[in-house]
Amino acid sequence: MVKVSEELVHQVLRTLLEYDTRCCERGACVRPKNSPFHVLRLPSISLRDYVIRVITYSACSAECFGIALVYLKRIQANKGPDYISLHSLHRLFITAVLLATKYCDDLYFNNRFYAKVAGVSTSEMNELELDFLAVIRCNLHVERSELENALFCAPSQEHFPIASTTATSESTSASKEELLPTYCSSSSSSSSSSSSSSSISSSC
Repeated sequence: MVKVSEELVHQVLRTLLEYDTRCCERGACVRPKNSPFHVLRLPSISLRDYVIRVITYSACSAECFGIALVYLKRIQANKGPDYISLHSLHRLFITAVLLATKYCDDLYFNNRFYAKVAGVSTSEMNELELDFLAVIRCNLHVERSELENALFCAPSQEHFPIASTTATSESTSASKEELLPTYCSSSSSSSSSSSSSSSISSSC
């Protein structure tokens, strides 16, 4: 668990909420039937609390969050301005962070751990990752100018403290999971193949 930078939370949250605000202003939020990212009901956890949860437990470098925001822009560019809303932001964000961590950091947690952060099953996390890659056409490279624009300034250790890196070994992931509070993603996905989303949370 890492100390959360309030400035980082604010920057990320502001960018994410802009997607939903623009969508609501047009009154045209899209919820595709076959999208694993879109849920029928809004998640029980607020977007702010979810962002804090992801930043706290992902233990990745701060640059990863800027890269994740770049990936979300690519999602919007390929799927249209009404694709990203509060019905899809939670799952899109955690998947973007997962891919950004794998692209940017040398050491990172496996999908099972990120699934627990997201409150979904490991198999669904795998599905989200593959679908996200398909939408952005596996374009994970990010130019420095894109990264700086994503957070309105260049990420640095002074403003966004870098979390200590962690290993991908099963023992390290297991010890980290012991500190991770359980979150149940109880909202149903629009995709029929995502019905197992709460299998990870059987203890809830």
